[in-house]
Amino acid sequence: MTEPSRAKRGERERPAVPRYGRRILLAEDSPVNQMVAKKLLGIFGCEAEVAERGEDALALWEKGGFDLVFLDCRMPGMDGYEVARAIRAREGGGRVPIVALTAETTLDERKWCLDAGMDDFLPKPITADALGAILSRWLSLPAGAAPPPPAAPARAEEPALRLETLASFIGMGGDSEGGEVLDSMVQLFLSLTPPKIASLREAAARGDGPAAGEVAHSLKSSCYAMGAWRMGDLCDRLERMGGEGALGEAPALVESLEREFARAREELARKPWRK
Repeated sequence: MTEPSRAKRGERERPAVPRYGRRILLAEDSPVNQMVAKKLLGIFGCEAEVAERGEDALALWEKGGFDLVFLDCRMPGMDGYEVARAIRAREGGGRVPIVALTAETTLDERKWCLDAGMDDFLPKPITADALGAILSRWLSLPAGAAPPPPAAPARAEEPALRLETLASFIGMGGDSEGGEVLDSMVQLFLSLTPPKIASLREAAARGDGPAAGEVAHSLKSSCYAMGAWRMGDLCDRLERMGGEGALGEAPALVESLEREFARAREELARKPWRK
């Protein structure tokens, strides 16, 4: 007996995913975000070269051969703005599209990115739909075409844990492969988060605003990528407090962060995407 068609079984057909076959430079310091972005880019048929620091990203770009550049706005060493300015100052006749990777969606942030020479914005956490729109916009442009105006990124709501963020990998990568990638992502997140929370607690205790802000920024990005929005928002508050040097409420926020992590860890341990 032949297997019934998807339509007869009542399953929704997955839309065809375009495969671009292009080479991408990805500058991102978060291991979790690197894994997410590389997986999604691979689904779209793109090969990604990863740099964790701005200087490394610039060195890779100078070797040539990239069709699109994604720059995290905040990285160790040179930040994304500095890298974008350096690329624009050094490139010759061609102009490589540069897309900002940022968790901030304010008008000021957009202006800073455009002033630095970036062309578009991809908000964190990265989703398949948002990435697909970016790739379609820039990799489908004919040579010499004027770039379209950047699309305004949409900020998602803040549920406690958005498992659909993770489930998007299942739908595009295939159930088996997507599940294995998710397992690896979750294990990486669960192993890297406790020491970061401990570092946050120590920085808050000694009143070290810059250190607290740096750790909070890195952890925030990973939390959003994993769908842990409440954790991400707490990290965002801690990052801002660190930047302002006002850490009076930081210890209480770190305690809240630990509680949210315990909830997220418990739910992720059940691997609901495997059911």
